[in-house]
Amino acid sequence: MSEQHHCQSVQRATYEAGLARRRYDEVDPANRLVAAELERSWEAALKSQWKKEESLNRYRQQSPSALSNEERSLIMALANDFRNLWDSECASNVDRQNLIRILIDRIEVDSINGTERLSVAIHWSGGFTSHHESRRRVQSFDDLEDSEALNRRTQELYNAGYPREAMVAQLNAEGFRPARNDEFTKTSIGAFMLMLRRRGLITDRPQLSTGFWRSATLADELNVGRSTLTHCPT
Repeated sequence: MSEQHHCQSVQRATYEAGLARRRYDEVDPANRLVAAELERSWEAALKSQWKKEESLNRYRQQSPSALSNEERSLIMALANDFRNLWDSECASNVDRQNLIRILIDRIEVDSINGTERLSVAIHWSGGFTSHHESRRRVQSFDDLEDSEALNRRTQELYNAGYPREAMVAQLNAEGFRPARNDEFTKTSIGAFMLMLRRRGLITDRPQLSTGFWRSATLADELNVGRSTLTHCPT
């Protein structure tokens, strides 16, 4: 049975349903028996129309129409210009999700040694597999792959007298990352230093390098008043 035959059936059923409704609308309400009969006829015609429409929809879903040469050319052009198709203002988020479902068969994600690093394998519908690496949030600094290097570098910066703002800038510039964000902030560096202090890896004050003295210690060593040592004449 062709689509044309289905369409003709729908048209006839629609016409008959409309005709039954007009007959019902024109009947004298006082003639209850006739009105009830015409109402049943109208309902039957509507049910027949719905069945014909459902049959047409099933046919179209099971036997999609062939693409014309123009439609094929348009689809091929879009496939070769995927970036513009993806960024198009006409493409909704649902459209993009459907595109992903068409292009990608599955995605496999594995943690690398239980750290924040993720190994990502994308299996594309055409059979190609691409490999990528991403990053996730972890619970603590200990879960970071470079946690030991981060500990050492933070101690070095702290003992060198870096203020927190400068430590944040330096660690970010060197590629270090906190546990739950993309970059260090004053808040995250404060939490990290608190952890180091609790573990005894840094003290309340920076440890001076050999040959450097704090003013109070040097004043006691020289047996002079602290104010005398730190006084700078104008």
